[in-house]
Amino acid sequence: MRPGEKATKQSPVIAFEVLESGEVAEAVVYRSSGIADSDDYALASIKAMRYSEPPPGCGVIDSQITVNVDF
Repeated sequence: MRPGEKATKQSPVIAFEVLESGEVAEAVVYRSSGIADSDDYALASIKAMRYSEPPPGCGVIDSQITVNVDF
């Protein structure tokens, strides 16, 4: 927690897109927890994720996801 911040029980919400390659793109804090360090950690965690590539012949899947991140 940074100086001057108050603790809160609200979880950050991260919105992101999954590319066809399985990489995460366009990740942003959709709703802040009110604690910048928690938001930063949640955002970094989501950006580090990698999903499985779709099976051959599946075609392009456009996925935009929003998740609560609970610590």
